[in-house]
Amino acid sequence: QEEAARKAQEEAERKAREEAEKKATPLSSFEIENGVLKKFIGEETEIVLPNSVTSIEDWAFYGCTGLTSITIPNSVTSIGEYAFNGCTGLTSITIPNSVTSIGEGAFYRCFGLTSITIPNKVTFIGDGAFSGCTGLTRILVETGNSFYHSDGNCLIETASKTLVAGCAASTIPEDGSVTSICDWAFDDCTGLTSITIPNSVTSIGEYAFNGCTGLTSITIPNSVTSIGDCAFYGCTGLTSITIPNSVTSIESWAFCGCTGLTSITIPKGVTSIGMSAFSGCKNLKTVYFNGTREEWDRILKWPTAFPSDPKIVFQK
Repeated sequence: QEEAARKAQEEAERKAREEAEKKATPLSSFEIENGVLKKFIGEETEIVLPNSVTSIEDWAFYGCTGLTSITIPNSVTSIGEYAFNGCTGLTSITIPNSVTSIGEGAFYRCFGLTSITIPNKVTFIGDGAFSGCTGLTRILVETGNSFYHSDGNCLIETASKTLVAGCAASTIPEDGSVTSICDWAFDDCTGLTSITIPNSVTSIGEYAFNGCTGLTSITIPNSVTSIGDCAFYGCTGLTSITIPNSVTSIESWAFCGCTGLTSITIPKGVTSIGMSAFSGCKNLKTVYFNGTREEWDRILKWPTAFPSDPKIVFQK
C-alpha cells in the first residue's frame, strides 16, 4: 500500500512538471548554461522558468523594470547576488522550498514588493537582500527554519541574533533575540517613521537606516557601543537623536546629510568620530560635548567630521 502511494505521488509530481514545462517561457528568452540561468534576454513581462534551471546567476534579471511576475520552479536552489536588482514592476514573488541561498542585494530596489516569505530550507541570506524594497510591509519566515526566524516583521538570523532585514511595519522584538542590526537592514525604508531599538542591541551596522527619510527621531539605547559607517546617512527627517554614554565610536558618514538636525550631544565615552560623520548637516549649529576641549581635540581626528563652524559647547 505504501509502495502504491509512493508511485502515485511520483506520477503526480511528473505530471506537474510536464504541465509546468508547457507553461514555461521559451528557452530562447534566457541564457542558460549547465542549469545556471545567467541572463534574461527576452521581452516577456510574465515569466515561468523551466525546470532545467537549478540556480539564478548574479544580476540575471538586473533592471528588468517590465517584469511583473515570475514563477520559480522547485529545481532552483540558489538566487544570486542582485539577481532581481531594480525589477520595480515585480509586485510579488514566491520563493520555492528548494531554495537554500539568497544572495546579497538579491531583490534590491524591488519597489513593488509588499511581502516576502522565506522558506524553511534557506540557510543563507546576504546583506541587503531586500534593501530598498520601499513597499515591503510584511516579512515572514516559514516555521521549521533552523537558521532564520521572523518576529514583528523583522527577519532575524537566529544564532547570531542579527536583524537582517526590516520594513516600514517592523517592530524590533524586546525579548533579547536581537543584539545587532545588520548592514543595510532598513536601507531606503522611506515609510519607516519611528522605531524603538531595544536594550539588547549593542551595534548598529553600516547603512542600517540609510535613506530613512520618514524617520523623525530615534533613541539609541545605552547598550549600543558603535554606530557604523553611513548608519543614518541621508535621514533628512531626523530632528533629534540621543546618543548614549555607552557609544565609543561614531563611524564615517554615520549621520551625513541629516539636514533636520540643529544640535547634537556627543557623550564623553566617545573616543573617535569618523570622517564626515556629520557632514552635510547644514542646519547643525550647536554641538554639545560632555568633556573638555583637550578631550575633544583627541577624538576629532577629521576636520570634515562636522559642517563648517558649528558652535562647540563643552559640558564638563
